[in-house]
Amino acid sequence: MPGSRSKSRNTPKATRLPVIIVAVVAVILLAAAIVTEITESRKASTEELSAEAYFAAEEGKLAVVRDYALSFEDAFCEGERVYVSIGFLKTLNPRFYYDAREKLLLYTLPDRLVEAGMATDFEGGPVLRERGGTAYVYFPYAAQYTDLSYQLFLQPARLVIRTDFSARQTVALITDGTVRRDASKKSPILLKAAAGEELILLSRDTEWANVYTEDGIGGYIRCEELGVPGTRRYEHVYTEPEPVRVSDRQDILMVWDLVSNRDDNAHLEEYTAYMTEVNVLCSTWFRLTDGQGNIESLAEESTVEWAHARGIESWVLLNNVDHGVTGDALTGLLCTTSLRRKLVETLTEETLRIGADGINVDIESLPKDAGDGFIQFIRELSLACHQAGLVLSVDNYVPSVWTEHYRRAEQALFADYIVIMGYDEHYSGSDAGPTASLPFVRKGIEDTLKEVPADRIINAVPFYTRLWKGFGSTLTSSMLSMAAVKNTIETYSLSPVWDTESGLSYVEFQIGSTETRLWVEDAESMAARLKAMKEYGLAGIACWRLGLELDDIWEVFALYR
Repeated sequence: MPGSRSKSRNTPKATRLPVIIVAVVAVILLAAAIVTEITESRKASTEELSAEAYFAAEEGKLAVVRDYALSFEDAFCEGERVYVSIGFLKTLNPRFYYDAREKLLLYTLPDRLVEAGMATDFEGGPVLRERGGTAYVYFPYAAQYTDLSYQLFLQPARLVIRTDFSARQTVALITDGTVRRDASKKSPILLKAAAGEELILLSRDTEWANVYTEDGIGGYIRCEELGVPGTRRYEHVYTEPEPVRVSDRQDILMVWDLVSNRDDNAHLEEYTAYMTEVNVLCSTWFRLTDGQGNIESLAEESTVEWAHARGIESWVLLNNVDHGVTGDALTGLLCTTSLRRKLVETLTEETLRIGADGINVDIESLPKDAGDGFIQFIRELSLACHQAGLVLSVDNYVPSVWTEHYRRAEQALFADYIVIMGYDEHYSGSDAGPTASLPFVRKGIEDTLKEVPADRIINAVPFYTRLWKGFGSTLTSSMLSMAAVKNTIETYSLSPVWDTESGLSYVEFQIGSTETRLWVEDAESMAARLKAMKEYGLAGIACWRLGLELDDIWEVFALYR
């Protein structure tokens, strides 16, 4: 029907118009939303973060700003008194020693020991406080012995510390500006700074600068708000006390004399018949017998007199190995102040009684948890030795990650000499190899020099090597003196070949059906070693041990000292 068809054609035109209107409205709304979002994204945040929120710390913590770096440390305020944990204090000054057993805080100066107990007062209150089993120190007490300056702010509480006194770059604002927590204008405002205000400049890029105020607030400000950089310098008034030394001689040639029982003292005349050049005789007389600070002494005054008559100093070695004082017993001894003091007193009294000139400490297999106690023992022994006019030397392994807790650098501030035991590169139970190759000796010296000045270092050399038999699971070794090496070469008609890299002669041969290897220690190897050592300008040489050497070895020392 014509009329019906006409109506059908007009219907789509009628419905299309509302759809178009809705679409247009949607586009307009979307555009408005986008414009609003763009506008908001360009708008800087006006949110402010209060100082109380910025420095807010969890229970048991205190905000600490150290050299413009904020952290939250184990510390607390008690009125206007601020206490810090021993752990945090040692990050600022590791020379502080806390005896948790006897609740004593110790600090060793070159000429005296400063001590504080739970009953010690300073500036009207206790030096030490204890909370939840943790010891805390009144910070101003510790600060007087530490290279730092500080300021305590109470509203809100924070401790601002300076340990770096180098000049700092500053910037002054050329207009009023805002310091934000992060490098973004959407970040909360920490501080509103006025034109002309000066801030510490830590770093900057093209848009933002990292700045700090002297009262510890750090954040970011737009570079366009800053003027020309300036410089701020800080007064540095702390002076590190000068170490005390009894001996500064740089020509030491020491030899250890192994004394395992009193009868061994009688071999001295025989062993020294050809000895020349030696100016220090170190006898292994003192032995720790337990973890209570007791020692056994095999000392003979006649040996000291013998040495002095020949112009030779007499030192006495203390060791912990002969009676097996290791592990927990050694830790307990070194980490208990009353026991350390007993040991220090016994050592110095016995050394003075026999008229000897020095003490040589040889503490081996030191547990890591005894490291702090060991270094405090060296500090306290140094005070006693130096007050008595005794030389103190300390034996050390060649440096490695396993011996870092011996803390050679700290030893060197209190002991007169640090002795490198520059041998046992290979040992019973290790793979086969030389006792002290040139690369091993050089590395031991060079690594020690990273911690200890050359004029405090004595490098020890061996008068022995090892005879290696077999391979793999059948490998065994035995120690040979230089005389035994010479005898082995002659007995088996050997022709060792010199190896320039190791600084030793080497030979392989058969003993029966067993493959045998030998790195030769003799005058030639010693000459190569001493020549290399001389390059480093060390304080001296030590030799392990008297009686293992060949008679002609002393001629080598005369050439290379």
